[in-house]
Amino acid sequence: MKSRKFYLFLLAVSFVALVCIGCAPAQRWLDRRGIEDYAHGAELELDTRTEALKTPWQSVELDEMTSPVPGRWKTTGPPPWSSKRDHLRAEIWSYESAGPRDNLGATTFWVWRHGELGARPVILWLPGNGFAPIAFPFVSNIYETILDLGFDLVVWVPPKHFNRLKTGETDSLMGPDVRENQELVLESVREIRAMIHLLRSRGVERIGGWGGSMGASVLWLVSAVEDLDHMALMIPVVDWRTLSVEPAEMKTLVQKIEARGVPKQVLSRAFETISPVSWKSRVSPNRIFIQHGVYDQLTPDEVLRDFTQSQGIRRVQGYARSHATILLTPTLYVDYRAFLEEMKKPPRTK
Repeated sequence: MKSRKFYLFLLAVSFVALVCIGCAPAQRWLDRRGIEDYAHGAELELDTRTEALKTPWQSVELDEMTSPVPGRWKTTGPPPWSSKRDHLRAEIWSYESAGPRDNLGATTFWVWRHGELGARPVILWLPGNGFAPIAFPFVSNIYETILDLGFDLVVWVPPKHFNRLKTGETDSLMGPDVRENQELVLESVREIRAMIHLLRSRGVERIGGWGGSMGASVLWLVSAVEDLDHMALMIPVVDWRTLSVEPAEMKTLVQKIEARGVPKQVLSRAFETISPVSWKSRVSPNRIFIQHGVYDQLTPDEVLRDFTQSQGIRRVQGYARSHATILLTPTLYVDYRAFLEEMKKPPRTK
């Protein structure tokens, strides 16, 4: 599956589209191309798969199935991105566990801290699929904002990205076996929870989060079982069915999955179990900020609107962008900084 190459292609083409065209149809087209690429890659993987598809879970016990397992943390470094602040301690923290998904490799986080942990709040930063060095010029604005406002920064490296990408392996997180997709999402939640427990054991009292795309979806599930100070979600995938089941581009893949013994209804329900729409966050709605593209085809505007209304979230900022072009929005970074400045203050206690 060519997801990383296609992601780079999307960024390049989206820049041209914004500069030369700047219209909604062009941006929607970029998202539809991304869905089409995802479908074709999953079809190819399914066509060459010899083993049977696993039986999808129709319900999950989120707290129990994502509880951190014993393991050992190791510190190395530095991470591949460098801050302009020379005083920071830059490290790579990895975690080898005896979890059920050993094939994902060592859990990895990049850490930038102003000093000893516990002296200041921490932001957990969760990127989406396709996270690559080409994104650094954009996300560095977010990183520097977090560090400039006095937070320590902990970035999660998703499976199949950077050092967690094995030779000959694709970097697509979601494939044609929905049970494996469920396992991957739940193991991602487990990884974040392991870091949260480590931070708390080191004296960190306030832990906030930033999540983008799939990372925002994972962060929401984390917030359903862990107490976070606040959350900022950029182009969140709030319902996996709008990407993996319902689009016209997925029709052939869904039919092939049905032919392999997994009915569409079962497939749909399985994706629903790992979607934010199925879970209630512990974070107060007034400490949640969502930034979304009104042309987003992975999480359509009406789906996002229904989700925020059902969750009581009022801090929602829309931009004339799609899923693929959202990072090319200067005000995106200004708005996040304003939110984070407000979140520096602890929440009011009852």
